[in-house]
Amino acid sequence: MDLFDILQNRLIRDVSQEASSAGRRARDAGQSAANVTEQLERLTLICAAMWELLRESSSVTDEDLLAKIREVDLRDGRLDGQRSLDPLVCPECRRANNRRRISCLYCQAVLEPAGLS
Repeated sequence: MDLFDILQNRLIRDVSQEASSAGRRARDAGQSAANVTEQLERLTLICAAMWELLRESSSVTDEDLLAKIREVDLRDGRLDGQRSLDPLVCPECRRANNRRRISCLYCQAVLEPAGLS
């Protein structure tokens, strides 16, 4: 076997390993998507059941529910069908940070979730 054959065999093996790894990642992503879909369907069922119980046991109407949905949606200033929370404000530099951060993106100060400070 010459040097060219050795190099070719190594490249083929590397590409084969990369393809196998990509296949595993694709299967994992597909499973994650299936899990999210299953959770969404379960939550949709739970919400529908809760709404039916509330409607049957009170004077709350579909219009009341739609008005409350609109009110909650507008709490972040946007009517976009999403419930967004205000960003965390850094106690040191006063800049806005994502609520999932534990330290400030800009000055690395420790961020405290709202209600805990």
